Amino acid sequence: MKKILPVCLLLLFTAGCMQKEVIDEVNFVMGFGVDKAENGGFTGTDVIPVYLKDQPVQTEIITDTGKYYREMFINLQKQSSNPLVYGKLEVALFGEDMAKEGFYDVIDTFQRDASIGSNVFLAVARGKASEVLQADYGTQGTADYLYNMIRQNIETRDVPRNNLHLFLYNYYSEGKDNFLPIFNSAGEGKLEIDGMALFHNKKMVGEIPVDDMMFFKLLTDEYTKGNYNLVLPNGKVSSIKTISSDSKLKIDKKNPNKVFISMKVTGSIPEYSGKKLTPKVLATIEKTFKKIIEKKTNEMITQFKELNTDPIGIGEKAKHTVRGLNLSEWKKNYHNLDVTIKADVEVSESGVVE
Repeated sequence: MKKILPVCLLLLFTAGCMQKEVIDEVNFVMGFGVDKAENGGFTGTDVIPVYLKDQPVQTEIITDTGKYYREMFINLQKQSSNPLVYGKLEVALFGEDMAKEGFYDVIDTFQRDASIGSNVFLAVARGKASEVLQADYGTQGTADYLYNMIRQNIETRDVPRNNLHLFLYNYYSEGKDNFLPIFNSAGEGKLEIDGMALFHNKKMVGEIPVDDMMFFKLLTDEYTKGNYNLVLPNGKVSSIKTISSDSKLKIDKKNPNKVFISMKVTGSIPEYSGKKLTPKVLATIEKTFKKIIEKKTNEMITQFKELNTDPIGIGEKAKHTVRGLNLSEWKKNYHNLDVTIKADVEVSESGVVE
């Protein structure tokens, strides 16, 4: 036993040294983007963080083109001083032109790489993905900055949950289409989420404007934290905070073209511009918010039917609800679906400021 212990320790330390040498000899790509190139091929952009002692994170950018995706990746490797490794990838961006054409060959490359995790965030860039990735966002590092921006907007704002795993699940699902947040440069090293891209099959077919993203999330996900400034009929403004929501989708088994969506929305009012928040005012706030939610979500359903996209997964629900449903035939009548939406809104008073 005494002879075995030193050998084990030696192997442990040796293994640690070997791993360190391997890490030092590769470049970990944490951000990636792809755009349409002028010659008809593709332009790839890799973001590699550079960590220096007692200094802010620096970013190395590698960009190159290729007639095909495979050639693009090979050319990116040629520009790197060390092998490019995508095992720590955090964010993948796709230029707007790429999104409208389809980028599933790149996604397929990711899913075939066992080193790439399923929690990679995907997004569309307004304009060029390379422009978003090459901008300077301060000391945090470009990839971390983009990753954290998407994460906190999912957790506390209006972006529905999404990642590589969910994107692939929706893609292979017969009755649900994808959606992704859209990044837009706000100038001077600033970035903002500027809407949600809507997909059908492989291509981006439309988008949800940023002002309506809250209602899109009510339909496609659930809120645990949320905010909304509500303008009442009398012109007063009520700030609704800590919004939580839950939605349920039901299909009429006898008539699968009839769809019912119910939403439960709760929140508190920390601020109200009026003089006093009475029970009557609370009831007005609930009624007004309910009407806006139902109006906006019904308008979105109309938009979905016009674009022939199903981000809610109505088709998926119908397939699992109605026995023997011919989903292909059902999809042909998607634009004629009879959808009823009912919202139940409950708000409470909390620390009102006049």
